[in-house]
Amino acid sequence: MAIVSYTEKEIRKMIRRGEDKTDWKRIRKMRDEDIVYDEDSPKTTDAELKLFRRVGRPAKDDKKENISIRLDSDVLAKLRKKKNWQTDVNALLRKFCGLA
Repeated sequence: MAIVSYTEKEIRKMIRRGEDKTDWKRIRKMRDEDIVYDEDSPKTTDAELKLFRRVGRPAKDDKKENISIRLDSDVLAKLRKKKNWQTDVNALLRKFCGLA
């Protein structure tokens, strides 16, 4: 069996093309005890394992906060029709507050 390495960029391209056959839901549920190692398994340190277990986007400098706000249902329905509606609402509020 050959070990193949891919760069992150190559992996992202494969995923976009639908070539990713990995069962990510099953993998995310796995505990350390569920992982089977054999003599061909690369040896990893705890620090390396922590890097692999990170999920989600990396933290950005401009922190955002989750809030609750009540809006009219027709307004919200209209906003949600756009792809990046939350970004647009943020831009409108920035402009309204004189921050843009």
